[in-house]
Amino acid sequence: MDTITVITIAIAIYGALLSTYTAIDRLKENKVKIESELRLGFILPSNKQLVFLSAGNHGRKPVSMSIGLFTTPDGSSFIAEGIGENPKMPCEISPGQKCEVWLEANLVADFLAGQGSNGRVKLGGMFNDQLGRSYKAKPLEFDIEKWRTSRPS
Repeated sequence: MDTITVITIAIAIYGALLSTYTAIDRLKENKVKIESELRLGFILPSNKQLVFLSAGNHGRKPVSMSIGLFTTPDGSSFIAEGIGENPKMPCEISPGQKCEVWLEANLVADFLAGQGSNGRVKLGGMFNDQLGRSYKAKPLEFDIEKWRTSRPS
């Protein structure tokens, strides 16, 4: 092979790699990347223990959430919308921002106990966007007896 052929092949390979990289980067640009998280926390100065469910937008375009749900071990779900300072849904999450809903831990414990659960359970959580996609959080080990306000006698 002569020098011109080698240079032509090298340029062609470089061009193919560059266009592949550009195509992959554009696909990533349009991809929605939401990470949901479920955790315990508290609010000062009341020191109330809360269960937080949050969705963070790590993508490059805004996403509109229609609902934030807490899920029980038996597969049923309940919402925190309109309670306390929770955001009204739908909630638009811009890139680099998050949406968060919460409930008092004792309310969650009382609800779960009323559904027949007791002891430690895996409490789940998820957000649904307005296009029907779901973003599940890693389950949280939740001790019902620790947080109950009304104890059985």
